[in-house]
Amino acid sequence: MIHLRALGVLDLRNNDGEQLRQVLAQPKRAALLTYLALATPRGSHPRDKLLALFWPDQAAEQARNALSQAVHFLRRALGDDVIVSHGGDALGIAPSLVWCDAIAFDDAIRQACVDEALELYRGDFLEALHVANAPDFERWVDGERQRLGDRFVAVLETMAAKCEQQGDHPGVLTHRRRLAARAPYNSAIALKLMRALAASGDPAAAAQYAVVHEKLLRAELDVALPAEITAFVAELQTRRPVPSVAGVQRPVAEPIAETNQRPVATERRSLRTTRRVAMLTAALVAVSVGVAAALVVGSRDSV
Repeated sequence: MIHLRALGVLDLRNNDGEQLRQVLAQPKRAALLTYLALATPRGSHPRDKLLALFWPDQAAEQARNALSQAVHFLRRALGDDVIVSHGGDALGIAPSLVWCDAIAFDDAIRQACVDEALELYRGDFLEALHVANAPDFERWVDGERQRLGDRFVAVLETMAAKCEQQGDHPGVLTHRRRLAARAPYNSAIALKLMRALAASGDPAAAAQYAVVHEKLLRAELDVALPAEITAFVAELQTRRPVPSVAGVQRPVAEPIAETNQRPVATERRSLRTTRRVAMLTAALVAVSVGVAAALVVGSRDSV
C-alpha cells in the first residue's frame, strides 16, 4: 500500500514507511500521481486532459512522450500495478493500492468521524508544491485547497460549538485557536476566541488578544478595531482591571464583516512587514499575556 499525504507538505511512503524520495524529487511527476489519485470524478482520466494540464507548452508528440516517461517512472518507483491504463486512452490509480489522506479526510467528514477528520488535516492541500508551466493544474490545486480548507473550518466551528454546549472550555479554546491561526485578520473569529478566553476565566488574555489583533489590522489592512471587539473589551474592563486597548475610545471605521473581505493573500509585503505579520500571528495563536505583550513590543521596535 502506497501512502500519499497531500494535506500539508506532499509526502509519499511505501508500506514499510520508507519515503519515496525519487518521486518527491520530481514535482511534476509527483503532481501527476496526486491528480490521478484525487481528481474527480474518481477513476480514469483521459490522456489528452493530462497532456493539457501538465505539458500545455509542448508540441503534441513531445507532450505524449513526456507523459509516457512519467508513467514509466512512477510504475518503476511504485509498482507496475499502481497506475492503470484504461483502453490506452486514459490513466487511473488502483484505489486498493494507494491510501490518500485527502480522500480519507472527505470520507471521515461524510461518515461524521470528526476527530479523525481533524487529525488528518495537517495543513493546506499540497502546501508549498509548485509545478512550472502548468497553470490549469495550479488552478485545480487552488480549487481543492479552498474546498478542503472550507470543510476543515466548518468542522472546527462545529466542534467549537459542541464544546461550548458541553461546557468544555479547553476544547473550545483548542478549536478557536486553530480557527484564529487560519484567519488572523478575521475579526469575527477573533471575537469568538476572546469570548472563549473570558469564559474560561482569563479575561486578561482576551483583552491582550484584542491589543495584538488591533496591531495586526492596523499594520496590514490599515483599518480600526471593529466596534464589537472594543465593546467587548470595555465590558471586560467593567468586570476587573485588564490591559487597555487603544481602539476602545475611538470611532470604528469598518464593521467586522468587512475585515475579511480584503484580498490580503494577494497583497505584496516587504520583508519587514512579513516578519511583523509572523510575529503578530504567533501572538494570536499563543494568546498568552506575557508572550503576546513581548511580541507587540518587538513588532513596534521593528517598524
